[in-house]
Amino acid sequence: SVVTRQWFIENCHKLLDDQTNYREVTSEYRTEVLDRQRQVALDLANWAKERLEHPQLAAFLRSKVPDNEETEPAVPRFYGLPKIHKKPTKMRPIVPCHSTLQAPAAKFVSKCLKPLLEQRPYVLRGSKDLAQRLSKLRLSGHRKAWLVTADIVAFYPNVPLEKCTNIVKEWFATSAYDFGLGKFSNLSMFSRCMDFANDTLLLEFDGRTFEQRKGLAMGMAHSPDMA
Repeated sequence: SVVTRQWFIENCHKLLDDQTNYREVTSEYRTEVLDRQRQVALDLANWAKERLEHPQLAAFLRSKVPDNEETEPAVPRFYGLPKIHKKPTKMRPIVPCHSTLQAPAAKFVSKCLKPLLEQRPYVLRGSKDLAQRLSKLRLSGHRKAWLVTADIVAFYPNVPLEKCTNIVKEWFATSAYDFGLGKFSNLSMFSRCMDFANDTLLLEFDGRTFEQRKGLAMGMAHSPDMA
C-alpha cells in the first residue's frame, strides 16, 4: 500500500494515544528502566554462568547488553501496518523487539515452551499446521460442516499478564521438560527469564518514548507461546 508520510504518522499517533494501552514517559524514566533492565540481564547471565555452570546460556542472555556502559541499550521503534482490507483502513501496531535487553530471555522462554505446546492437540502452530490438519480431515458427505473462526481485537495487550504468567509457570513446573540443568534449576531459570521478558516494554516513535501499559509485550518472542 502507498500512503503519505503524514497519514502514516497521524494514524500511528492514534494508536499510541490510547491511554489504556500506552503512556508517554520521560527521558529520565526511560534511562531508569534501561539501567535496571541492563542490570537484570547481567544478573541473569552471571547466575547462569556461576550457579548453573552454563557459559553458553550466560553469553546468550547478555548478548544484547552494550559493552560500553555509556551506550544506551536498544529501544524498539514502533510503527503501524496498514490493514488495507479494512474500511476505513486501520493500523496494526508493530513493535520489533529483536534487539532489546529482554530479547534473549524471551527467546529462551519461547524455546522452553515449544515442546509443551506440541503436547496440546488443540493449539495450532500456524497456518501450515492448520492446512495439514484440514487435509487429513474426513467428513461425511451426508452432512454439512462449518469452519467457524473468530478474531480477538488487540489480543496480546488484553491477556491478563499476572494470571497468564501463573498458569504458564505452573504448566512448566508440572511438565517433564528438562534442558539439562535439573528440575529446580529448570524452573528457576525459566521463571526468572519469563519475569524479565515480561518486564516494562518501552518503545519509541517520532522522537517520543512510550510504555506498553498492560498485557503481553508485543514483539517479544515468547508472547505468542504464552498467548
